[in-house]
Amino acid sequence: MNQESTYTENKTISLTEILNSINEIIYVADQNGTLVNIYGKEAVEPGIKNGNYLSKLVSEIFENDENHIHTSSHHRCLNGESFSYEWELKFNSKTYYYQTLLTPIENNRTKVTGITGVVRNISREKALNRYHQEIELMFKTLTNAAKSAIISVNEEGQIEYCNPVTERMFGYEHNELLGQEFLILFHKEDTIFGNDKDNRVIFNKKLSSVENIELFGVKKDGKKIPIECHISLYEIINIKHRVVIIQDISERKLVEEQRKSYQKNLEKKNKEIQDALEYTKKVQDQLVQSEKMASLGALISGIAHEINNPLAFVSSNHNRFGEYFSDLFDLLDKWKDLGFNMKDSDQFSAELSEINLLEEKIDYKFIKDDCEELLKHNFEGIDRIKNIVLQLRGFSHVSDDNAIEVDINKAIEETLTIVWNELKYKATIKKYYGKLPLVQCQAGEIKQIFVNLLVNASHAIETRGEIIIETCRDDTNVIIKISDTGKGMSAEIKRKIFDPFFTTKDVGEGTGLGLWICMSIIQKHHGKLEVESKEGKGSTFKITLPIEFENQ
Repeated sequence: MNQESTYTENKTISLTEILNSINEIIYVADQNGTLVNIYGKEAVEPGIKNGNYLSKLVSEIFENDENHIHTSSHHRCLNGESFSYEWELKFNSKTYYYQTLLTPIENNRTKVTGITGVVRNISREKALNRYHQEIELMFKTLTNAAKSAIISVNEEGQIEYCNPVTERMFGYEHNELLGQEFLILFHKEDTIFGNDKDNRVIFNKKLSSVENIELFGVKKDGKKIPIECHISLYEIINIKHRVVIIQDISERKLVEEQRKSYQKNLEKKNKEIQDALEYTKKVQDQLVQSEKMASLGALISGIAHEINNPLAFVSSNHNRFGEYFSDLFDLLDKWKDLGFNMKDSDQFSAELSEINLLEEKIDYKFIKDDCEELLKHNFEGIDRIKNIVLQLRGFSHVSDDNAIEVDINKAIEETLTIVWNELKYKATIKKYYGKLPLVQCQAGEIKQIFVNLLVNASHAIETRGEIIIETCRDDTNVIIKISDTGKGMSAEIKRKIFDPFFTTKDVGEGTGLGLWICMSIIQKHHGKLEVESKEGKGSTFKITLPIEFENQ
């Protein structure tokens, strides 16, 4: 009996030690709420009075409590109900949270004779819950503010969360999506994991992580929409989840289609503009050529005069050659007869005397000297005609786009040959040529500018004056100045002279295209054409040409 009592006592002590070691407060109260037993680390709990708790009411051991919650809860438990309730205490300006679990104690006759209570400090849990709630609120706030659909998917591929954009994008209610396989949001042709032969992005329940893949989604009503999808893996307590971010790219696709359409239209417009530019260039080239022909037409009588002059003396010289050759042939015939009659020496003296008389009569020595001079003049006249024809052919030739190296001073001289008859009766030509490098340009077009400016200069001189031609260079350009001492022009005319179809000449005497074409040619060569003029004082046209010409 003593051994059994000792065992029981040791067992009781051991159980008490165990109960006192736990963090919760465990107490037993009778029907009146008076503490019978209390265990646990009650002394360390903030807001709970220290001291001997036995034979005290439960409500008396808690500070700052009005007894209502504990008293009412005990009465409720004494009625045979097991439940838990939460309550809080403020201690030293801090709030602590507790949970009490009450269980009624019944005797053999199922009569409640007391209660057991377990008090647990849940302040840390409350704090964690609040933190989790704040994190959840922040997450929902961020996802709700997002412009993309954001979906959380569990390991089974089921939707466990989606933001409002998801509902609006696919036309579902929130409850309709929760628990559904997220693949219902993708078109069935895009729901196999991997890449098919057309390189379409496709999925299955394995939920492979992908980045910014374009494919088709499908709305609740079956309508397909182009989307861009991003899937990432994340883990919570070793449980894998996927976050799926979907962006509706319908508007972007529409913009891309519009951009392609605009680009196609732009390319079409560019081609039309290019065709128009080519046509304009063709027309301009035709105008330039027409102006050349018009210039030649205006100069043709003078050119004909220039050709007729050498032709006249060549023709005259040939007439004189005919007379000379007739006399020379007669003289030669006499010498032949003399040679034939040499057989009779008595007649030689008489025949020789007759030949000498004929030689004096035809002035053989003069004929001999004059023949040499006439032949010299003939060759000069022929060369002059050849040169004029050569310059005419070069001037009238249709220009191409190929630039060649041109000696500007020589080009001016060649142009003077063509227009000389137009100038020589109106002006004295003064030339001051500088040492120039060869210039890359289109020779025919540059010569046309010289023709127009020189002829205009002569037309500006009413009686007799001067035309001054100067050339020089700077680091990158050659500069040509053509000045006249003519009547000059007003400021109003000066503003208009480069306009197409503007002319100060009488109707039928000018096209008004000459200076406009000159300006067009200079601009084509990336140069400048400038004019300075004063009424009654004359005009100076200044041409600036780049030494290196870039054909664009």
